Amino acid sequence: VAWASPAVTNGQSATALTGKTIDFSVYSAAIYDVQIVRGTTVFSTGELAIQNVNATGRVIVGLALANEANGVTFTVTQVGTVCTLLAALDSGAGDGTIKLSRRLVPA
Repeated sequence: VAWASPAVTNGQSATALTGKTIDFSVYSAAIYDVQIVRGTTVFSTGELAIQNVNATGRVIVGLALANEANGVTFTVTQVGTVCTLLAALDSGAGDGTIKLSRRLVPA
């Protein structure tokens, strides 16, 4: 399974995580294994999903990330049938990376 590690910046507003999109005309969900690294510390490891709910994408954050997101908020933006995963960071814990591995569920 391939992992991507987009860089994130302390205090950034909701910003697209490059290449983390799903097209609901092809897939019904994207499931991500996630590891949040801020500064030099691994803060959290868990799972999230982008789901198609009545043609609208939504993020579902797994329990481990919900309890230990460490200032990272995940959302989506949608244009037509394509959703892009976004991440916003609070200030204080530093820059870092969000490591992601994706599984796609066929429509």
